[in-house]
Amino acid sequence: VSWWRTNFGQSEIDSVVQAFQAENISQGEVTKQLEDGLSSMLDVPYVVAVSSGSAALAMALMAL
Repeated sequence: VSWWRTNFGQSEIDSVVQAFQAENISQGEVTKQLEDGLSSMLDVPYVVAVSSGSAALAMALMAL
């Protein structure tokens, strides 16, 4: 039973392949673009992308 469907176009597939080839899976230019975009959208000075919800919660607790 499928819970949801994904809809990845060729652009997304190409971006994933490029990240693997550049050996930048969790860091790199795309991550920087994500952080900068979220920072601008949320009107906050800093955004840090992390690899999981658990890591996000741990960082939030450390920030308290």
